[in-house]
Amino acid sequence: LGSSMDVRASMERQCLASPACSFIDLDGMRGRTNTEDVMEAGLVSTFCLEPPGDTPSRKGMVDSIVAGCIPVLFSPLQTKLWPWHIGDWRDVSVLASPTCADIVAFLSDIPHAEVKRMQQNLVPLVRRLTYSPLGYPDPDDALETTLRAVLAIALAS
Repeated sequence: LGSSMDVRASMERQCLASPACSFIDLDGMRGRTNTEDVMEAGLVSTFCLEPPGDTPSRKGMVDSIVAGCIPVLFSPLQTKLWPWHIGDWRDVSVLASPTCADIVAFLSDIPHAEVKRMQQNLVPLVRRLTYSPLGYPDPDDALETTLRAVLAIALAS
């Protein structure tokens, strides 16, 4: 992940150069919550670029899914995250090369039917990635999903 800053810089340049792409500069928002800005962008976007940072995981991956935006991942390590909650990342995301020279063209080449399939697959993940409000238990929320998986592992050993 040593080149994560290079990937981020490349994706930023490509996005800013394309009218088909919108870019939110979160660096300018340090010191305040940017959840609203991120969710607003995700709600109107088809794809959300999620290059890794210091680690493969990032909050934006979950934010994208909750907003109904297909995460675009740049490291195979990202497809190993949260297996109990996500399952197979190929069903809900796109894995792009970190050296992709034209991310907008790459994403535009994905057939519409495939995009719709991935968007539909995002819907059930929202419950498994969020916590239900106190007093409103959900047997499929993030906590219950985790507890079920841990229990299954414990019973299997």
